[in-house]
Parts: sequence; C-alpha cells; structure tokens
Amino acid sequence: MTPIIEIFQTNVDSESIAQTILTEINNLFPELVVNFDLEDCDRILRLVTPSYDYVPKVSAILVDSGYLCEVLPDDI
Repeated sequence: MTPIIEIFQTNVDSESIAQTILTEINNLFPELVVNFDLEDCDRILRLVTPSYDYVPKVSAILVDSGYLCEVLPDDI
C-alpha cells in the first residue's frame, strides 16, 4: 500500500507547542509519521498516513487545541 502524504496549514508558531502536538499525535497514532515546518509561511504539518481516515482525526487534535488546521490543496 502506498502511503498518503497530506499537508496542513496551521497557525502553530512555537516549537514547544509543535512538540506537544506531535507527542499527542504519536501517542494516539504511532503508525503515522508527522512533523512540522514552522519556517514555512503556512507553518505546515506534514502527515504520512496509510489511510485518509486519519486526516480528520489529526486535524481535530489541532482544532480542539485551538489551532488552525486546514488541508492545503495539492496544486500549490
């Protein structure tokens, strides 16, 4: 199965917050690969997942924590 890569725009602006979010995602879903690029203008969260089922779950973690989390279109 080919992994799915999804890129989210966020408004996370601190390494410590990013690390907290990554820890939560990794604890809940150890099968995922996630990382932030806070130097990118969109402060992206990159998700490598075996299934699209994880996309709303990961997004909900950020939104529930009070952060923006929107999937970026593939054509950017």
